[in-house]
Amino acid sequence: MAESSGFFASVNGDRRYKTDWLAEYIRAIISDGVLDGTMAVTATGDNMQVQVLAGKGWILGYLYSNDSTLPLNIGIADGALPRIDTVVLRLDRNARSIHAYVVQGIPAAAPEAKEPIRNSEVHELVLAYVRVEAGATSITQSAIADKRLDNGLCGIVHAVIEQIDTTDLLRQMEDWFELYKQQADKDLETFEATFLVWFEGVKGQLSTDAAGHLQNQMDTANARITNEAIYVYTGRLLVDGWTAGTDEQGTACWTQTVAATNRDGGPPLTASTQLFGPMDLPTGVRETDEVLAEVLRIVNDGKPTPGEGTVTCKVWELPEADAQIYWPGKTGGTT
Repeated sequence: MAESSGFFASVNGDRRYKTDWLAEYIRAIISDGVLDGTMAVTATGDNMQVQVLAGKGWILGYLYSNDSTLPLNIGIADGALPRIDTVVLRLDRNARSIHAYVVQGIPAAAPEAKEPIRNSEVHELVLAYVRVEAGATSITQSAIADKRLDNGLCGIVHAVIEQIDTTDLLRQMEDWFELYKQQADKDLETFEATFLVWFEGVKGQLSTDAAGHLQNQMDTANARITNEAIYVYTGRLLVDGWTAGTDEQGTACWTQTVAATNRDGGPPLTASTQLFGPMDLPTGVRETDEVLAEVLRIVNDGKPTPGEGTVTCKVWELPEADAQIYWPGKTGGTT
């Protein structure tokens, strides 16, 4: 191993530093990632394109900067199978450049995103995954999974020597969703067991016809209980997507209908789904999270109406920012 240090004044050319050394110098004080939650990947909504919003990022000490929205094309969808494309920020040492790219995935029944390239010549940060459904002709916001918060894939740089570790926060939110579902399932099982104990105690007091009729009702209820589960549905509310109107009392309100997908891989949203209070995922950037918290408050004070793959939100205050909203929901089944 060799020692190195710098920068020092050169005397007769005895202190010359290469660009790689400068990058290593910067890397020692600035971690990899995007600055303050910038460079989000969003959908245009009407074609096979996504766009990377303006921002800055660092990869191994090299700076990337983009001062305007950058559109990126998504390849033609496979006719039979879905795939997952990856939006990356790629450092190419040979090309001496950093650019945003779309890495096309491989169509499969259960598609997976490709691993980012990280070797001595190329190093990629993952900004987002984009699910391209079979036969798709456009990309919606619900098809985009933001990966900037995952330090293993990207990361968010907040200050000169600080990188906010949001990976644990993201994992905690995902664990909370899972615990919420597990607890709901346990509650339903407890109700079923209690009901069966009660029924065993009273069925001897009923006539044969009445007991049989009640048993049929119990079987139907059991089927519903068994098939019920808690899932999480998500959709993106856009600041310019609200439509002004009035409610039944003539009070001013705004509505917006968004596509909502099941992030757990469960059944699609239907008009019979029971939605619970909305949530969002913190970014770790205080200013951004304060804005999102205000949007969430407005949505929580409003009224969500589920539809076939959609949620229609009615609010009585006009939100001033886009927000990705998550609704826990209960979908029941019958035999």
